[in-house]
Amino acid sequence: IIQLHWYSDGGDPENTWGSDGTNYNVLQILKSEYNLPIMFTEIGIDPDFTTAQAQTYISTTIPELYAAQSTYNVIGFNWYELYDDPTGTFGLLTSSATPKPIYATMKAAIAAAQQ
Repeated sequence: IIQLHWYSDGGDPENTWGSDGTNYNVLQILKSEYNLPIMFTEIGIDPDFTTAQAQTYISTTIPELYAAQSTYNVIGFNWYELYDDPTGTFGLLTSSATPKPIYATMKAAIAAAQQ
């Protein structure tokens, strides 16, 4: 399988921009070059995102990853990270396991994408 880390600063993996200004569909490139299942081993948000920006990213990206199953053979994703830790507030939950607003957003996005 192809293992891929993808964060919000990369934008949409089907429509992202290279440093030279060229638009790329990373998933199509990986499928065309390797034709292997793709596993997003880490996806996450920029720590500078507001809650609203994080919720928008989750609400957009999770359905796109589910939809990419049939087109690009995306077999799954892992969110970085479940809990906040000393390195940053990246979690869906605080370090004391209190759900953050993005936790509910993630649950709703997954539930909607599975229907």
